[in-house]
Amino acid sequence: HDINWRAIRPYLLASCMGVPLGLLVLQHAPEAWLLGILGVLISLFGVYNLIVPKASTQSASSTSGSSTSGSSPAWLTYPLGLFGGILGSAYGVLGPPVVLYSSLQGWSPAMFRATLQGYFVLTFVFIVGGHSLAGLWNQQVWSLYVLSLPLVGIAAYVGTRITQRLTAAYFERLVYAGITILGIMLIF
Repeated sequence: HDINWRAIRPYLLASCMGVPLGLLVLQHAPEAWLLGILGVLISLFGVYNLIVPKASTQSASSTSGSSTSGSSPAWLTYPLGLFGGILGSAYGVLGPPVVLYSSLQGWSPAMFRATLQGYFVLTFVFIVGGHSLAGLWNQQVWSLYVLSLPLVGIAAYVGTRITQRLTAAYFERLVYAGITILGIMLIF
């Protein structure tokens, strides 16, 4: 019930359009330069938001979880969504662009987490379908996928428990720190 479908729907559409492009990138583009550029941009965004003081990052309504409007420019939705779909399909790195997009929205921690989980499930279904049609799924991939499911369930449960105990401001700082770490990991 915390998923903000209105805000994530256009982003999800753009991501799904990026999946076929990601399959082309997977087969033809050098991985290192694309991930390096993404890593630098994401790290800079995370560090900037950790350093620059904000007078008020969230309104009272978004702190309570009832906000549905975002604060990011609308033009960012489609390029970030498309880039997220490309990265998700090509390299399995779906998170950084959508986390960046979602962090600009000023959502409560519950809405942030729920919306991202809904987005990830739907987008990965589309990515898995694209990979399957391209013949990229084999017995080893299926085995690793099945083995990962219990860990994904445990991580979702632990994440829910942790975010329920955090203030919105502290959650936001953790998100920006996580974005910075993800960016650095993509560079190296």
